[in-house]
Amino acid sequence: MKVYKILSYIFFLTLSIYTSKGNNIDINPTKIDVIVEKDSTAKPMLLVPPMPSFKGNLQKWLRKNIRHPEAADTIEGRVIVNFLVQKDGRISDIKILKGLHPLLDAEAIRLIRSMPRWNPALDIWTLKPKDERFTIAVVFKKRDKK
Repeated sequence: MKVYKILSYIFFLTLSIYTSKGNNIDINPTKIDVIVEKDSTAKPMLLVPPMPSFKGNLQKWLRKNIRHPEAADTIEGRVIVNFLVQKDGRISDIKILKGLHPLLDAEAIRLIRSMPRWNPALDIWTLKPKDERFTIAVVFKKRDKK
């Protein structure tokens, strides 16, 4: 604590001596030099790696192709499905992360398996296609009884 007090005293003493001699500190500089150099070796970096993407409107395709099993027509909710989008866009290794009902889980797997090829993910450095896992929610709504 004594060291802090001594250093503070020296600082304020120096400041008061400096300002008493009539030396003013210019806080507002009138000229600023900016030097910009172009680095031709720098490559732009992608901040977000290109993820796999469905060709078209995924939600529309899911609504059009989903078949709600009659035995489970009173059940509604979401089945969370994870799958692998391969380098060539094919879907494989389908897994249910959060199931709802065995019939609805099976329908979600059937639905994912029947999807057309996707646009694959791209490697962040080489921009070449790569395998990438993807997760979606398949939503089941109660069917209206007629």
